[in-house]
Amino acid sequence: MHAASRTSVFETPVPSAAHFVDEVILGVLDELAEGN
Repeated sequence: MHAASRTSVFETPVPSAAHFVDEVILGVLDELAEGN
């Protein structure tokens, strides 16, 4: 998945950025879930 995302960065930067944000949000939610 990550390899495909890197290649898509040059083709469609906006969706790639959105995907990166989604990963960050999911990571934060996971940390909060573990904290609780």
